[in-house]
Amino acid sequence: MSQILASKTKDQVMFQELVFPAHQTNLKSLAEPAVCYVCNKGLDSGHSITAKYISQKIRFFCDIHFPAC
Repeated sequence: MSQILASKTKDQVMFQELVFPAHQTNLKSLAEPAVCYVCNKGLDSGHSITAKYISQKIRFFCDIHFPAC
């Protein structure tokens, strides 16, 4: 917080600046990194990841194990 008192002849004016600290928000997430269904390697290993819908589920595959069909 800062204050400035400006004075002219008989009038006095006070300028005040209030600063409120931002509250930290803790986010809860169920997100997990996408990794290959076969070898468990992901983007951090330098592989690209592709999702494919197989047997009523979404599976992630790296560029090496992506199925042709």
